[in-house]
Amino acid sequence: QQPAMVREVLALLATAMLRFSVANLLQKQETRAWESYMDCGEGVHLCGILVLQSGLGNGVYEHKEPKVHGLWPQNGHYGSSDCVKPAETESPTEVYPCYANGTGQLGFEQHEWTHHGLCSGTKNSKDYFAQVCGISEAPLQVMATARAQGGDVEEVTNAVEKAGYPIWSDYHEDAQVALTTCADNTGSWHIANIKDFPKTCGAIVVV
Repeated sequence: QQPAMVREVLALLATAMLRFSVANLLQKQETRAWESYMDCGEGVHLCGILVLQSGLGNGVYEHKEPKVHGLWPQNGHYGSSDCVKPAETESPTEVYPCYANGTGQLGFEQHEWTHHGLCSGTKNSKDYFAQVCGISEAPLQVMATARAQGGDVEEVTNAVEKAGYPIWSDYHEDAQVALTTCADNTGSWHIANIKDFPKTCGAIVVV
């Protein structure tokens, strides 16, 4: 019974640490929100950032390989994105492969769903996380290759930019990079340069 209690306490502590780290990052983002307000553009109702972890950070940001932090619609004072509620709002019940494994990770994904996924316009949590893993696969591979070649945070970020991915911000102190994204009117998210949002995610006209 005692080992089970210890595991439960460790799981609660790990979840608390993840949430504390996320809260700190969101606070940093909020202080820069007015300086980096994202305009989705004409005809685009959903836009945001895909935040990727290089794994070269400290604490919860240290991983053996690059992983996803989250897909965050930029609504409210972060940007002009709408908050489009999914048809099904139940929280995720599994850890998705593009996210880091470990104690408390499911709780972290549930946090991401509550704070970001519920504004994503996707069908449900399964659709949201499947899309996140889908659009992040290629840039994560670029980051992994740069790391395998001995690249540091700056070199990993440069590799992402050189590969043609649009960088919104580099959360350098946490060894992360944020890419610009938008969703079309079917709820499908795409990595795209902000100037290309209307072309990539604007209203589809059926003739």
